[in-house]
Amino acid sequence: MKCLKKLLVFCLFILLGILYTCDKKEVPTLMTTEVTEITSNSAKSGGVVINEGSGTIMTRGVCWSTDLTPTIDNDRTQDGAGAGTYISNISGLNDSTIYYVRAYATNSEGTGYGMVMSFLTSNCMFCKMVTTNNITDEVVSEGSETKYCDAALNAIKSAGSTTVGNLTTIWVCTDK
Repeated sequence: MKCLKKLLVFCLFILLGILYTCDKKEVPTLMTTEVTEITSNSAKSGGVVINEGSGTIMTRGVCWSTDLTPTIDNDRTQDGAGAGTYISNISGLNDSTIYYVRAYATNSEGTGYGMVMSFLTSNCMFCKMVTTNNITDEVVSEGSETKYCDAALNAIKSAGSTTVGNLTTIWVCTDK
């Protein structure tokens, strides 16, 4: 009888151990997608939820920072819920800056993250020459927009204007 009690207690501990390990709490598993369409103030990335973990995905997106390991406490997008692939539009960036980004997804157990990727925002603008009549303030001619980056852009920005007679030509630059 004593052996039977010990065997039952032993079996009970084994059963509890199995039940405990089967009820594992897991955060989502995901992958960060490539960073594309990088400009001086924006980029695109996203993620793929590979496994929802122990609960339904409540929110997902990407988080980014100039620190090596961004978290949801940093800047982030919110791109819906549930499993699958999603695209994130990252905005509000500074030009010529290295950023670190990774996908995230949150379920009832916590937040899971994808791999960290880095990217460098460009120092580019779209510029065109515009000539105006100084007397009427009318635009006389406009060149086509061309993308200028780094040293070329700095040269354009420092060029100033040129006036010949009643006509002034300036560079007009926009960040598209």
